[in-house]
Amino acid sequence: MKDLEGFKKYCAVCSAEAVYVCSKCGRPVCRQHYNLLKNLCSVCESLLCEICGKNPSIGYCINCGRVGCEDCLVQLSTISYICVECLRRGGRVRECRQA
Repeated sequence: MKDLEGFKKYCAVCSAEAVYVCSKCGRPVCRQHYNLLKNLCSVCESLLCEICGKNPSIGYCINCGRVGCEDCLVQLSTISYICVECLRRGGRVRECRQA
C-alpha cells in the first residue's frame, strides 16, 4: 500500500474519501474499491486475466468467454483467441461470427 501523501484525497472511482493507493496504477481509492488481498483497485482487478489472475488481459477466449493475458491465450487469428485450458481439454473452436 502506498501512502496518500501528495495524492488527491478522493476515490478515483466514486469520489468518496480515499484510503488506499493502488499498487499497480496509483489511483487513490476508498475501502469499497480496493482489494486488500491483491493490493489492487477494483479497476485494475477487473482488467486482470481470469485464468492466471496475474497479468493484464489482452482478449477473450472464443470458447469459454474468459478474458486472458498473453501467457494464457493462444492467438488463432488477428482477432480471435482460445485459452490454454480450453485448448488443453481439446475444446472445440467455435467459428467467429461477424455481424
